[in-house]
Amino acid sequence: MPRKFARAPDSVINAAMQKSAPLQAARLPDAFRPDDPHLVGVSGGRDSMALAHWLRAQGCSRLIVCHLDHALRPASPDDAAFVRDRAAEWGCECVIRRVEVAVAAGQPKQSIETAAREARRAFFADVARERSCPRLILA
Repeated sequence: MPRKFARAPDSVINAAMQKSAPLQAARLPDAFRPDDPHLVGVSGGRDSMALAHWLRAQGCSRLIVCHLDHALRPASPDDAAFVRDRAAEWGCECVIRRVEVAVAAGQPKQSIETAAREARRAFFADVARERSCPRLILA
């Protein structure tokens, strides 16, 4: 069964962020200028979506949304579509790739978790090289 995502309107998210003292206190480090490109890993879950919203609220206008579909669940293409649609709404570049992690885990034999972690590292490194972007932000 496809995963259903509840999405609050940006106005609600922005209002909540304005009322949140920890978010108001948080800021980008000086090395992360808002007008520079930043890779942001987005799974579609709450943490990574909150991070992407926060980065946008900080004025980051050149986010490169990166999503790796691990192909571990039948609904994983829905997650990728959700991330792609949000990135399009935000006017952000989006890079989505799919890796059959279960197959990768068998060659050489390793756990699914290890194979998934290695696939993510390789994916982020590839996108960083392709886009000449040395900054990766993860939730």
